[in-house]
Parts: sequence; C-alpha cells; structure tokens
Amino acid sequence: MRLTVPSPNRERVAAKRPGEGSQQLQKEANSRYGFAVKSDPDSLRRARESRKNPTRAEENLWSLLRNRRLIKRKFRRQHPIGPWVADFACPAIRLAIEVDGPSHDTPDQQAWDEMKTKYLRTSGWRVMRIKNADIYLAFGEVEAQIISAIGD
Repeated sequence: MRLTVPSPNRERVAAKRPGEGSQQLQKEANSRYGFAVKSDPDSLRRARESRKNPTRAEENLWSLLRNRRLIKRKFRRQHPIGPWVADFACPAIRLAIEVDGPSHDTPDQQAWDEMKTKYLRTSGWRVMRIKNADIYLAFGEVEAQIISAIGD
C-alpha cells in the first residue's frame, strides 16, 4: 500500500501562508513538532499519482463524497496539505478523512499517522480516520459519521 508521507531523506522547504513570513511559520513548526516541518515540493506530485491508483475502499468512499453528493459539500481526494496528502478533504470546513487499511496497524505506520494527524490538527483541520473494514462492512455508519462530522 502506498504511503502519503513526506520523504524523510528530502530537505523540506518552508511553506508561506498568506500574510505570514516563512520565518514565523518555521518558528511555529519547530515549536510544535520539535523539528522542522516544512512544505514538501513533492506533495502535489504524490497526490496526483495517488489519485490514479486509489484503493478499493477509497473508490467506495469517493463514490459517496464526489460531486457534492454528501450534504452538498465539496470534497477533494488526495488533497495536499502542507507536506502531507489527505485521502479526502473538504477545505471549506477543514475536514480531512483518512482511509486506513491493514498496513496502518504496524507501529511504524501508526507513528507516521500520529505525526500526520498532529500536523493537520495544529493546522486547523479536523481529522477522521476510517478503517477499510468499516467502509466494506458498515458503509451506512461511515456515512452517518461523516455527516455528523460535517455538522450541517
């Protein structure tokens, strides 16, 4: 299964938010994470590649989220957020949905997932993690959880 994480061997470059200097952003990132979390220039490329090869669970969930089918909210798939790529994101309400398959049960992947979740939450995003099994076996419950998270 593919990982949508920043390359650990690549030097990261600071992202500049509108109205903020890159030095201030760098200070915030260093204090929040204890290391330099910067924008990965490859995140857009990785997002595009991931859109071409979705998992079956992602395809199933995308059928629910695409074309404003769910409460008329616009979701994007494989959406870059800083150095990370969210499986699905609704920028209007800053909701990121992550689909976790069996590979997310390993300790190493769980550490990456925690780091990604921490980054997204401190950047103002709400994060939902949904297991593949839930998408396959309880799709109606997954839909209800997402509707509840949207809150409209």
